[in-house]
Order: sequence, then structure tokens, then C-alpha cells
Amino acid sequence: MIRRSMRNMLACVLICAAHVISASEPDPDPWIAWRAEIQTDPAAAEQRFASELAGMPESSEPTLARTIVEIKLLSAQIAQGNDQDAELSRLASLADQAALLGDLRAAMQAWRECSRRYFVRGDYVRAQSAAQHLLDMARRLGARKDEAQALNDLGVLAKRRGDIRMAIVHYENALGIRRTIADESGTAQTLGNLALIEKNRGSLLQALKYQREAHRIRERLAQGPLLANSHDSLGLIYLAMNDAEEAEREFRAALAVGDTPKNQDNISNSRNNLALALMKQGRVDEAEAAARQVYDYAVARDRRPMLTSAATTLASILRRRGELRDAGQLAKDALEIGREVGDSKEIIEPLLERAEWQLASSNANAAAVDLSEAMTLARRDQLRLLEYQALELQSRIQFAQGDSSAAFKTRQDYEQMGQELLGADTLRQMAALLSEEAFAHASDAQSKEVTQVRAGPGLGVVMLVFLSGLVLGLLQRRR
Repeated sequence: MIRRSMRNMLACVLICAAHVISASEPDPDPWIAWRAEIQTDPAAAEQRFASELAGMPESSEPTLARTIVEIKLLSAQIAQGNDQDAELSRLASLADQAALLGDLRAAMQAWRECSRRYFVRGDYVRAQSAAQHLLDMARRLGARKDEAQALNDLGVLAKRRGDIRMAIVHYENALGIRRTIADESGTAQTLGNLALIEKNRGSLLQALKYQREAHRIRERLAQGPLLANSHDSLGLIYLAMNDAEEAEREFRAALAVGDTPKNQDNISNSRNNLALALMKQGRVDEAEAAARQVYDYAVARDRRPMLTSAATTLASILRRRGELRDAGQLAKDALEIGREVGDSKEIIEPLLERAEWQLASSNANAAAVDLSEAMTLARRDQLRLLEYQALELQSRIQFAQGDSSAAFKTRQDYEQMGQELLGADTLRQMAALLSEEAFAHASDAQSKEVTQVRAGPGLGVVMLVFLSGLVLGLLQRRR
């Protein structure tokens, strides 16, 4: 009797606990299934949603059920490339309608898609508006994961506008939420974004720390497209360190794991970065083939930020070939698009390339004008790597203008900044960080009796350690 009573009491306790737990957990996202359906087969999803919409009764006033189906149908159409202004404006209107009718989650899904699509097209004003809507709705719902994603997206947009301080604030807030709720994938995304900011600011050691942490998470989660982004970011850091061979390995690793039909926007950026690494190695034909592939894709899909980068890369390649007329036109086109987009980095890079073209065309004074604007923007937005590049070009322009004294002083400034960005101590610490990781990976592989080639620091790390030792030795000799 006593045992039966105890069992009954225990059952009551367990039932109550189950109710408490279920009440504390958020409701599962009902939109996950249809998002997966669209990603798997958008054409089939479009057909199903169109059929569902056709079977619904007509109404003089909008209904929530009809609005939701319309959001799903339009999202499936957009996923197939129908992402022009009319479609995105209609989706934004449906988002507002869903919110007014009481379904904030449906509105969030629509605003998220709008923000992402506007972003890849380079329409940062409307992308930011959509991301802000998403943030507001996420906070009203207490949806912490969505709140962190919106903050991360706002950070990306702030960075594109050149507001580095606000970008860092958004990223750090997003990172705090993502660590708190144990969102590993989101944590890796924000760490990667922070790494890019630190890279552009010239803090290469901190950039490498952030990106290696993000890379380890994505390796563990085996996230193909996201792992490709991580390889791409690592490649950019190596490129900034003038290790074009290691950068090439990372960009090729990105292509190997992320070159899928649904990931072409991201992978095209990696392909353009690969062209830069190949160009630095003097492999101009390979570089041109990769850059033209990106350029053609950007034109076909109206990807304006990507088009700016690809046109700038192609201009640089053609200039090196001596094809100055075509190079100048590409640099001009890239600059015009960059100004329309409003991303300072996408303005500075074409400006520097056009200045190179002007100098190659024996027009040093015009080159100096472009260089001056690029330098002002780089210093304003703390883009120290681009400022470093601009200083080297400025010294050559001044020499061509006949001002050897100013050219010598600028060259000294360039070398001093080089020591700050890539001095012996920084290289030594970066080499130590990568060597520790290489040892950890080797130990892990040995313990698991796995023989594999790791897509990480290869010969470039060995070369980095060697170079850092060489630099230290030279500095000791100078003393």
C-alpha cells in the first residue's frame, strides 16, 4: 500500500515536472519543415504551395492562412532566382500583413528572406530595414536565436557602410547571446565576422584566433557550405600575410566542400579570392579564368558587390598583361558600381586599381587624385590593410611626379606600417598558434588511428615559422 502510494506520488511529481519543462521550452519552429522543403526542391515546393493557394476560398479581406501560403509560395519562387524588386517588395508587404494578422513568426521568416536577398544584391538600405524588423519581432517573441541572427546581420551591414564601431557592437551582442544559448553554428558565424573586421584593421593575430576557433567548430559540426566560408576567411588572412600559396590551398578547400548549386553566391566570392592568390603567384592565365567565371555569374545574377570585386580583379589582370584600354574600362565600371553600393571597401579597391591604371598610362597626377580619395576612406574606416597598400602605391606615384623626397618619406611610412602589421613578434605568435593547432590535430589523428590530409596550415606554416626566425635574426644583427 505504501509502495503504491509512493509510486503514485512519484508519478505525480514526474507529470508536474514534465509540464514545467514543456512550459519553459519554446514551441518548435513550424517553419523549419517548409524551409527545408524549399531548399531541397524549390520547384516542387512552388507547385505544392500554388496548388494549396488555388484551393483556398477567395476573400475580400486578407486572411492569415492565405497570407502564410503566399509567403511560402513567393519564397519558393525567389529561391529559384526570381528575386527582383517586384518579388522582394511583395514579400515585404506580406511580412507586414502577417505581423498585423498576429503571426510574428511568419513575418520573421519573410523579413529574413528579404534581408538576405537585398544584401546579396547590394541594396544595403532595404536589407538593413528588413533586418531591423526581424530584430524587433524576435525581441517581442523572446526568440533569442533569431535575435542573435538579426544582430549579426546588422553587424555585417554596419561593416559594409564603414561603421566599424557599430559593427563590433552588434557582433559582440550577437556572440554573447549565441554563447549563452549554446548556438555553436551561430557562434562560428559571428567569430568569422569578427575575424574579417580584425583582418581589415590589420590585427592579423586576433583575426587568426577568431577564425581558427570558428573553423574548429565548423569542422566538428561538418557543415559543408559554412566550412567553405571558414576556409575562405582563413585564405584571406593568409593573403594579407603575403602567403599566396597557403591562401590558395584554403580557397581551393572552400571550393571543394562548398561548390554546390545552392551555394554559388558564397562560392563565387571564394573563386574571386582564388584569382587574387593565383595572380600574386604570377599565374595570370589561371587567375583570369577564375575571375571571368565570377564576373559572368555576377552579371547574370545582378550581384553588384560581387561584380565590383570581379571587375577590379579582372582590371588588375589585364593591366598586368598590358591591355590598358580594357583594364581602364573595367576599373571605371567597378568604381561606379562600388559608389552605388556604398561599401567603402568596394570603393577603395577600384580606386586603387584605377590609380594603378593611371600610373601605367603615364598619368601620375590623375593617379594621385584617385589615391588621395582611397587613402582618406581607408583611414576614416580603419581599413589599415588597404591604407598599407595605398602607401606603397603613393610612393611610386610621388616618384613618377618627380618628388623623390616625398616618395622616400612615404616609403618609410609604408615600411613602418609593415612592421606594425607583420612584424617579427606578430609572425612569431601566429606561427606558434598554428604550430600548436597542427600538433593537436596530429595527436588527435594518431589517437584515432586515422591517416588523412588536413585542410589547414600546410607548408605555409612551416614557411611562416622560418620567415619569422629569419626576421628575428636580421633584427638582432642590426642591433
